[in-house]
Amino acid sequence: MHNKKEPLDAYALLLSEDCNLACKYCYERKGIGHAYQSMPFPVIDHTFELIKNNYTIHGTSVCDITLFGGEPFLNIPGIEYILETASELSINLPIEFSIHAISNGTILNKKIFEVISKHNNLFTQVQLSVDGIKHVHDKYRVLKSGKGSFALVERNIHLWKTLLNNKATIHSVVTKDSIPFIYENYSFFRYQWGILNIWFLPAKDDNYSELDIELYDQQMGLVAGKILHDLNTRKTLETFQGFSPFSKILSPGQDIPCGAGKNYCTIDVAGDIYPCHHFRFIDTNKSTVFGNVFEGIEDSRRNLFIGYGPEDIVGCQDCELRFRCFRCLAENYDKYGSPFIQVKGAHCKFMKIDNKYQKLLLERAVELGLVDIETANSNVDVVQTSFCKP
Repeated sequence: MHNKKEPLDAYALLLSEDCNLACKYCYERKGIGHAYQSMPFPVIDHTFELIKNNYTIHGTSVCDITLFGGEPFLNIPGIEYILETASELSINLPIEFSIHAISNGTILNKKIFEVISKHNNLFTQVQLSVDGIKHVHDKYRVLKSGKGSFALVERNIHLWKTLLNNKATIHSVVTKDSIPFIYENYSFFRYQWGILNIWFLPAKDDNYSELDIELYDQQMGLVAGKILHDLNTRKTLETFQGFSPFSKILSPGQDIPCGAGKNYCTIDVAGDIYPCHHFRFIDTNKSTVFGNVFEGIEDSRRNLFIGYGPEDIVGCQDCELRFRCFRCLAENYDKYGSPFIQVKGAHCKFMKIDNKYQKLLLERAVELGLVDIETANSNVDVVQTSFCKP
């Protein structure tokens, strides 16, 4: 275990624990501690006090705030208050705020449009959770009535793009049922909706079959082929950079799965501080809570998440992708009662498929002179002498 003390510089605020959807795969639907309330202003005020104290103690001049839920845009007064406070604070202190929002995309009224427009300079990204074409999306992402929500998102997508330009991104949850449509979904987002930044991530599911994994390989291969075509014809990294998980290989690997509890935390409507939003809805005993914005952070409880390193993740020590694979500490905790016993199985196979196409695209980018060899080799976390031959 490492003992380095790290400042918190990323905060996810659960602005509303309510949601207008009832997505069938959502971990929040367990309803554990789900108050269906909006975050009150005093919690927001004390969150900013925490941010200011962090700046005073550690000199941290960059702060990332994610507007989360539930559906955060059900609490537009809270969002407006956060944006006004961040704008004012960035004038008085040399803190650069980066605002993200994660939304189901179904709510975009005049007030929301005005608030985001006024503070557009603060926004880095608004992630819209959309699973794919209509029948794919509507199978899981439904209203509380059971009706699909695709039409509501599609009605708003032009406005989201007008408001945000390339700050609008798509996050698609890949399920057992949607694997055969990955390429069609990607093509729809990229070429019909004109969204550049797209993220596909398989849902946690113990029922993936070998056929599902083969189909995933086939479909991701088709996406890789389209991106390769763009590399060859357009001679830019734009499409490659825009698609996650492939784009991950363009950045250096990291020695931990995520920053949960280390530099990132989630604050709920009561002001309790969790390692991440996922822990908030699965930790029935609040055993992972390491503070409250009104009372401060308990270092003794946070140290568990600050201190671990890659060697502490049981099950990944010998894996060549341990520095690049998407691993969720909360999923580990939910299944094994420990954040550091890795859930394995189909997701390991999915990540290895992703890595196969990552390397193929990176190699071509090097051949085209879009990425230099030294950068490519430093970003590839496999045990070999050289990834790209000169």
